[in-house]
Amino acid sequence: MERRAGHQGMIMQNACDYSLIFFALPEIHRALWESDRIFYRG
Repeated sequence: MERRAGHQGMIMQNACDYSLIFFALPEIHRALWESDRIFYRG
């Protein structure tokens, strides 16, 4: 029981990390797009 609870916690931690990355991706993409436009505009 104890071991299963620990495994469940690890899965939850990974899911939390993945959701953070998933939510951060659009922001990172937008920031890169903005810097690219500024760079190409010269």
